[in-house]
Amino acid sequence: MMGGLAQHGRAEEVIQLFQEMKREGLKPNKVTYTCLLSACRHAGLVDLGWSLFESMEIQPEMDHFISMVHMLAGGGKFEEAEEFIQRCPPEHRKPLWLTYLVACKNLEEWVRGANVANKMMTVGLPTEPLVMQVKEEFIWIKASVKTMVQEV
Repeated sequence: MMGGLAQHGRAEEVIQLFQEMKREGLKPNKVTYTCLLSACRHAGLVDLGWSLFESMEIQPEMDHFISMVHMLAGGGKFEEAEEFIQRCPPEHRKPLWLTYLVACKNLEEWVRGANVANKMMTVGLPTEPLVMQVKEEFIWIKASVKTMVQEV
């Protein structure tokens, strides 16, 4: 139920269900927290999402880390998202950086995306098509701006 509500942007109802579960003595599991973080992400409730993540009563898993990166970067908090990724376990970082790149692409943060793509290639992370695409789009935009400046 929480998952469906979260996907349809009904964050307040998801949070109410969570609070009701806690009052009834039910222990939230990984799916519960994934739904909560997803609801916060869809509703733009970054501070609440942070608070819920930090108070999780279970060990965070990949879905939780990805939800946090989506929420932070999608909310324009790119520096916080980068810091968050750096604090995550190393084995989780590649998918998190790819999630971050998707946000850069969606929000047209080409310079930021190109910098991360370069960083990923420098440290030897496999160059997924998305990494190359973001880097190429930045190069194309940079060339277009340079041409426009020369024409003026």
